[in-house]
Amino acid sequence: MYAVYHGPAGLKQIATRVHGITAGLAEIIKQGGHALESAAFFDTLVVTPKGGADALIAEALKKGINLRKIDGSRVGVSIDETVTIDDVKDLATLFNPSATEESILKTLQAPKSAIPAGLARTSAFLTHPIFNSHHTEHEITRYCKMLENKDVSLVHSMIPLGSCTMKLNSAAEMLPLTWPEFSNIHPFV
Repeated sequence: MYAVYHGPAGLKQIATRVHGITAGLAEIIKQGGHALESAAFFDTLVVTPKGGADALIAEALKKGINLRKIDGSRVGVSIDETVTIDDVKDLATLFNPSATEESILKTLQAPKSAIPAGLARTSAFLTHPIFNSHHTEHEITRYCKMLENKDVSLVHSMIPLGSCTMKLNSAAEMLPLTWPEFSNIHPFV
């Protein structure tokens, strides 16, 4: 449903933003004197901090930032579509304390792509009409309701599978009510 809602243009916009933030953050991290494990990435950076992973993670935790400890010398940083500019500023100043708000924003405005040309998508994707039709909340809600209406339920008809079993189970469960121990509890009942 995520792809149906956003469509190809929306997914490309999200991916471009996420990669742009990641590429800008990578540049800021390198300016802070840390090493990146790879020059090619999409949304995740593996960093070898100049002071060691444990020291950086301890400092990050003080600021409420969650980094992934890969091992004693490397940490991982992942960016997704929920990351805000304030989150990026916090990460940037963690890795590069001398970075100013102005320098961070300037770096984020013109990031260089870190996706090798051979790996960049050139073909169309999500070309089915369904991925190009429902891009507002009310449209996706109507689409979900239309899918729901295609499903067979007790609201619309009998469900053929299991109905015999349910009838037999009900009759079998009623049998004990005919036993004298249950039906003849007291003569005045």
